[in-house]
Amino acid sequence: VATGQVGAEPVVWIWSAKTLRGPQDPTGRSKPVMLQLPYGHRGVVVLGFDKTGAKLATVSTDDEHTVTIWDWKTKTVEAQGSACQGIPPMCWGIVWNPFQGDAGAHPADFVTYGIKHVMFWTMGGAAGLEPGAASFDVCEQQDILVACFLSSNHCLTGGPNGRIYIFEDGMGVKEVQAHAEGK
Repeated sequence: VATGQVGAEPVVWIWSAKTLRGPQDPTGRSKPVMLQLPYGHRGVVVLGFDKTGAKLATVSTDDEHTVTIWDWKTKTVEAQGSACQGIPPMCWGIVWNPFQGDAGAHPADFVTYGIKHVMFWTMGGAAGLEPGAASFDVCEQQDILVACFLSSNHCLTGGPNGRIYIFEDGMGVKEVQAHAEGK
């Protein structure tokens, strides 16, 4: 489990939900792992592990909503990028693609979402982390409350208006009314 703090120099703690202690090191001892975010990040609003559990993504409450990818075992930052600009919290969630690398799967490694935005992220390349803003195209742009990847080349998102938005390669291709607004 990973939990984040709010403060001038926020930290993220990695610990075991089963033992309420940190992960075991090679000697069998367990102590929580602490990741220190830079001064000015103000807090952690969103975080999530990739499908292997080796990488952790955090989104800070700074004005850039900085996304940081950690190798939490070595406490090193692998990449950083800006999710969106605005008064925090603009970003409400992150979901890693569990199908990344599978044939026909969505090419993004993970997605961040929140107030009127969806951002598809790909690891690698010269910058280390490439953001790609979703194009709502045929879909009405709304706040996004939830997202999930499918084994096909699609990502589904949902908003408070009761609609499910279907994205293909970062492009909104269809919206479906799933339930009445506000339900």
